Amino acid sequence: MKIKKFLICSMVFLLSLTGIASATEVANTNVTQTINNEYKILINNLALETNYKPYKSDSTIMVPLKDIAVKFNYQVNWNKFAKRIEMINGKYTTSVKSGVNSYYFNQISPRPLSKAPEIKNGTTYVPVEFFKDILGYSYSVDTNNNINIYIAPFNKTDIGTAIKFDGEITNIEKSRNGYYMVLVGSRFNGTVLMVGGHTTISDVNGNIIDASKLKAGDKITGEHSRIMTMSIPPQSSAFKISLSN
Repeated sequence: MKIKKFLICSMVFLLSLTGIASATEVANTNVTQTINNEYKILINNLALETNYKPYKSDSTIMVPLKDIAVKFNYQVNWNKFAKRIEMINGKYTTSVKSGVNSYYFNQISPRPLSKAPEIKNGTTYVPVEFFKDILGYSYSVDTNNNINIYIAPFNKTDIGTAIKFDGEITNIEKSRNGYYMVLVGSRFNGTVLMVGGHTTISDVNGNIIDASKLKAGDKITGEHSRIMTMSIPPQSSAFKISLSN
């Protein structure tokens, strides 16, 4: 009888060890998956240094608002009375409030996104599409979970299917990061072209010129990417601009 009890106790002990080993394997697997699934933020293909990591809330990727916004030259302030973040970049303004799914840009009517802003680890997070649908930038998420936010799509792989256009420059603004925002047409029926080192610009004689030579009233022809933001007006990266007057 004693031998039988000993054998039974030994089997129970071995089974418990197997269970512990299995649980350890599962735990290790989960940790590995968590590490591999971490998101990283890039701004114009350069890694963003931040202590606040992106995360997924339901199916929405949430990113730290302030650390990204300052990279696009927004002044970010906390309004302690209204309990909201207010952002200013020259004449461009917006604000967000934790738990309120309502976003606006300048005088455009507020609209909801996939998630309301959330506060985590002492900072405000917004859905990544905020930077595209509200501020008018572009972004992509690759298979390695790199979130790349950029002022315009610089990849020229679609240049063969670029949109050709004719129009008149109605306004030019130089952004603080050195790019020119060239409005062709009206604000509500035109396109903002992002013009920089990736753009070939020529005068009426075919001579290459700098973007600083462009001015309101110039009639131009050119090509821009088919990738456009959903802002008003939409923005796109200009590949080629030629003066026609």
